[in-house]
Amino acid sequence: MTSAPFNDACIWMCDPDVRDTLRRATVQWNRAEGAIKLAERLRGEVVIPSINELRYAGRRLVDAMSLAVGTMPSDDTEIITIKGNILAFTREMEHNCLRAQHDAVDAAILFIHRRIDKILDEFGAALVVHFFPDFVKLRSDMRIVDQFMVSSREERHKRSDYYGNLIDIYLPKVITLYDSMVSSEDLLKGHMEDVQKKGRLRKIWTISGWAIAFIVGLIGALPTLTSWLSESGKVTAEPPARSLSQAPTEKVTPALR
Repeated sequence: MTSAPFNDACIWMCDPDVRDTLRRATVQWNRAEGAIKLAERLRGEVVIPSINELRYAGRRLVDAMSLAVGTMPSDDTEIITIKGNILAFTREMEHNCLRAQHDAVDAAILFIHRRIDKILDEFGAALVVHFFPDFVKLRSDMRIVDQFMVSSREERHKRSDYYGNLIDIYLPKVITLYDSMVSSEDLLKGHMEDVQKKGRLRKIWTISGWAIAFIVGLIGALPTLTSWLSESGKVTAEPPARSLSQAPTEKVTPALR
């Protein structure tokens, strides 16, 4: 013998409207989880707004199930009321799942933009393109993604369609190119380390060359310097000759008379 709650739930699960809204909500829940995991892999951290939206969606699912397994409706009016509430909860659950997807996509796209800007600032566009030729393609796809996001704000009634295309088509392409760029980043860093090492060696050799030139020049000038010091010493040792004006005068004593 089955319990009353089980029978109640079966009644509502057999209702085509309730089944349809639950099916759509389940599809969006699964898409939200996939988008969240994608963003978390990129960022290396949890997307808190998306997690909160899924929490709200779970709350609405519990609300709907509480009505579905509750007391059997006594009349048609109560059936309509309960069904309306169940549909409202499941539709809100679907919307929470959609918002979770949007938050995850926004977080992923913003993160990729920041990483691109950081790599450009660190290495420069020419060097990035040299080591990652698909960088131009990545920037082009990112502009398409940005335009989709702008359009989703301008045409809010189509927002779910725009984000659906981002999740299914464009975001996977962008992430594939982004992963290749990250792999090329190690080559870029290695190149910059080689350049810096060569610069340090060049500076050392330049300073060493100056020092050697100074020492060689000093050794070459040593005989001349020694001769000059020797001549200077001789001149200092000899007393200076007296001039006629400096000759001593004899004192004349007058004769006594």
